[in-house]
Amino acid sequence: MALLPAYNIAVHYEEKQVRISNVDPISYCYINLLFDVAEKVFSEVPGHLNKLIHLRCLIPKTGCMFDIVDDDSVSNVLNA
Repeated sequence: MALLPAYNIAVHYEEKQVRISNVDPISYCYINLLFDVAEKVFSEVPGHLNKLIHLRCLIPKTGCMFDIVDDDSVSNVLNA
């Protein structure tokens, strides 16, 4: 039985960076990413501030950057 790789996603916001660990590339989808980012980022933001989440990915070693807007784009990022 082959083990499937799990990924770590680095989230950069303002001057900070947090990680979303052990992401399963097969079952992970856009809504999972959105919830994980919101949980990591908004847990440190005062409740009275409004924030907008814009998900953009930089693929290491290629320099390619693109917006993440749906399940297909999440799949493309994890399988790049």
